Amino acid sequence: MKPIKSAGLSLLALSATATLMSGCGSSVLDFRNAEISNGKIYAQGANSPYSGKVTNVPGGTVFGPQQGYAKLISTLSNVSPDLSIADVGLTALCDAESSDGVLDGKVLCKERNSGAVTIESQFSSGRLDGSFTVHDQTGAHTLAQLSFKDGQPDGKMQVYSARSGKLIHAASWEAGVLNGEESGYEPDTGNLILHATLVNGTYDGEVTRFAADGKTQLYKGTYVHGKEDGEVTRFDPKTGIREVDHYADGKLNGSAQAWDAKGNSIGEKNYANGVDVAEQQKADEKAELAHEIDLALNDPDPKVAACVRAIVDHSGMPMNDSQQSDYDRQLLARHTECKANPDALPAASDQSLKIMPQTFDSNNANHS
Repeated sequence: MKPIKSAGLSLLALSATATLMSGCGSSVLDFRNAEISNGKIYAQGANSPYSGKVTNVPGGTVFGPQQGYAKLISTLSNVSPDLSIADVGLTALCDAESSDGVLDGKVLCKERNSGAVTIESQFSSGRLDGSFTVHDQTGAHTLAQLSFKDGQPDGKMQVYSARSGKLIHAASWEAGVLNGEESGYEPDTGNLILHATLVNGTYDGEVTRFAADGKTQLYKGTYVHGKEDGEVTRFDPKTGIREVDHYADGKLNGSAQAWDAKGNSIGEKNYANGVDVAEQQKADEKAELAHEIDLALNDPDPKVAACVRAIVDHSGMPMNDSQQSDYDRQLLARHTECKANPDALPAASDQSLKIMPQTFDSNNANHS
């Protein structure tokens, strides 16, 4: 989503010549003939802030300073990335009502070339306040409907598909924070594909997602303060594979299982605080073994250390897992023998460590 810019114009900094026209008891000031001082609009050269209609104000200048508008754009980009609402606000030119130099009243924004109405909004004392409706760049299709209060989104929000015009998302705001039930709908069929509850802007409670048919469940889980917590079920509609995982505070914790379309188990793991228990055990055992090997090769008794090192393979060639396991096992056994008799000669089986078969990538450089 493009950042909202003011195309070089800002309600905080602008200097231009002013033209003030009077007619039918109301004044009209074109924005190109206005100046801004201390955040207020003035007719050029005037000593008092301007009250009346201001025309051709860039949309980015109107909505850019509004933090609530930025929240709305961020949320809508997550709901449907193909919605061009930020572009609509940036490229439009707006007619606004000003009272004592700040926006107050209805603000109507139109496309520069077509004149199609793209945004209908309300301001109060310089803040978005009241109904807010966004249309596509043709003006023919509504993209979003909601309301603002004191500059922040507040109340029910409905978002529509730019392609089909159908409702695709419904949620509720409270003072700039998403709170309450959230529903998502498939753009072409209108089927429910998401149902959740938001508390202070994060998921809290059961979250379910469905395929486009509105019946095939894809996901079911429970959230606590925005993090998965408890049993989570996922279903792949293409393969039929179902996964059931368990979470605690957003991390895998407990069993994680998967079944194929026929109900046959295809895998099971156990996690603790996001870590695969079996893999962690292997890693711990490997680290412990490496420590024991290091102690054997560097025994405090120089004679024992030399006795152990007598069977060390110095070929430098890589070993497969089985060879490495045999090598480590025999080296540790040798350490035990050397501690009992540092002058013992290597057994035939130990001597074979020096010439044991090695495996290596034939595509690598030549070995000598």
